[in-house]
Amino acid sequence: MSLVKNLLLLAVSTLIALIAVEVAIRRELVPMPAYVNTTGWWKETWFRTRQGPIPQEFVKVDADLGWVPAPDLRDHKLGRVGVSTNAAGMRGLRDYPQARTGAPRVVVLGDSYAFGQCAEDEETFPQQLEGLLPGSEVLNLGGMGYGHDQMLLRWRRDGAPYQPDVVVLGFKKMDISRNRLAFRDYGKPRFRIDGDDLVVTNVPVPTPEQYDGALWPPRLANFAGIFWDSRYWDDAYAEATRLTNWILRQTAREVAEADARFLLVYLPRLEDLRKNEPYPAYPMKRTCEKVDGILCASAVARFRDALDGQDPRPHFGCHYSPLLYGLVAEEIAETLRRELPEVFGAH
Repeated sequence: MSLVKNLLLLAVSTLIALIAVEVAIRRELVPMPAYVNTTGWWKETWFRTRQGPIPQEFVKVDADLGWVPAPDLRDHKLGRVGVSTNAAGMRGLRDYPQARTGAPRVVVLGDSYAFGQCAEDEETFPQQLEGLLPGSEVLNLGGMGYGHDQMLLRWRRDGAPYQPDVVVLGFKKMDISRNRLAFRDYGKPRFRIDGDDLVVTNVPVPTPEQYDGALWPPRLANFAGIFWDSRYWDDAYAEATRLTNWILRQTAREVAEADARFLLVYLPRLEDLRKNEPYPAYPMKRTCEKVDGILCASAVARFRDALDGQDPRPHFGCHYSPLLYGLVAEEIAETLRRELPEVFGAH
């Protein structure tokens, strides 16, 4: 009998302790762990600050994608630059009809580098690409903070109806880890591998009202997730890498089924300029080697040549400088003219 009482006392004491920790976390008496790129860390940060980029007036919550750029912005100040979007939430002021006009058409997918954070509307690489391909239509479907999972989902819903000739995906290495997150800045969809299929989970994405003030799940679970992933970070990153391989292959497959060509373009980091490897990210390199019919390009050599003899760091201070965005556009334009002269050579 005493054993039962002792176990009951232990259970009650443990429950009280867990509740006390939960209350302390909700009152922000427990300090945030050092930055760890996990779902728990991002969610706890959102709970505490409500100052992240999601949701704010330049984006809107989206049940399928987590968030998308808000439509019809006009020179909205984001830092030191002005951001404009068209009626469909694409960066820039130009609207594009879904029906084909006869002009070569490119859809660009990507994260904040494709969207053009820290750049004026005319400085983004999709906008500069449109200028380098006279008579073309370049639709910017980049989204700040996106993982490759959100890029694929945005292609399915918002890109495929425009029937492009080419789909360009701007590949940033940092996006790999985003693919295993269910929350980054705000709730987001997440794929899981089920046999031979990719299955999307966490949709519809909960609204801010559903997150805010919710008693369940406990925020203690966020902390548990942070420390678990920190302890087994190599395993977590390996999972993210495998998932990225699947997502890129699936994107290539769906683009081909839409009778478009798929171009993966590597967007360099500062540290990549010291390397001779054009694709210093395993998932992209593997996709380029293993998937038939796709096009691949890298701006590493172009960046290195353009910045030779000068300090490159100022050009990477806030995403890319206008020069670097322009170099990405040049790399893409040259690749399209070379590989698809029947579409882009005569314009």
